[in-house]
Amino acid sequence: METYKAKHLVHGAKVDRKLSGKMLVAVPDKYLLSGRPLFVANSVRTMVIRPGQEPLTKIEFPNKFGPGTYTLAYYEWKPEQLVFGESYGEKKEEIQEKEAV
Repeated sequence: METYKAKHLVHGAKVDRKLSGKMLVAVPDKYLLSGRPLFVANSVRTMVIRPGQEPLTKIEFPNKFGPGTYTLAYYEWKPEQLVFGESYGEKKEEIQEKEAV
């Protein structure tokens, strides 16, 4: 699992009027290319972006420090409480049953 430390959360209205009232986290596209879950941290709160989870929107920006552009994917900020012994919503016992088969 990769980790991305978000410096700031973004008000949805700054990105798109349809997203007003939501807090968003902007993740550079390069962190999403691995196909593995992405652990996103902001201060002491965290969330996990799972493979296949679609962003609310993507915006491409010109690169200030080099040629080309970069893309930010915007996800609704929904911090999760991580529980030891659970993986993708499965309980420890369910995982052990699958491994035993």
